[in-house]
Amino acid sequence: MRKRACSIVIRNNKILFIQQIVNGQSRNVFIGGGIEDNETPQEAALRELKEEANVDGEIIFGPAIIETIYKMKEYVFIVSISDDVHPALGYDPELSLDKQVIKSLVWLDTKEEIGVFNKFDCAYFKAVIDETKRKEINESWLIILENIVLHNSKI
Repeated sequence: MRKRACSIVIRNNKILFIQQIVNGQSRNVFIGGGIEDNETPQEAALRELKEEANVDGEIIFGPAIIETIYKMKEYVFIVSISDDVHPALGYDPELSLDKQVIKSLVWLDTKEEIGVFNKFDCAYFKAVIDETKRKEINESWLIILENIVLHNSKI
């Protein structure tokens, strides 16, 4: 089973995604990628954040673990970045410059754009929510994720 790590970056009621173009289709995905042989899931999440968004972050929660339909085990982290830091488009070092699928960074507003989060996003949010409940953790960002899941479960 392939292992990946991803970061959910929440700042000012917005969540940071990378926008990819795959097979002509645009999709927003969490920043993340494969865990290399010599690194922990935490190290992989922070490395991917640096590669794809040109920022350093601090893990404030995680991991929550989710097994995807693509037979991947994902380690999901909530990552904080400084308010004065502005993410900038990075790249996937495994792909040549002409084969890059990362096209932009997108901040999605968790209030104004609450309906744009898809069932896959919500599965990741739900895994984080479940893990926080299991560990009896209550953070302000948890309410944001719960509202997104609740809103999108009604649709």
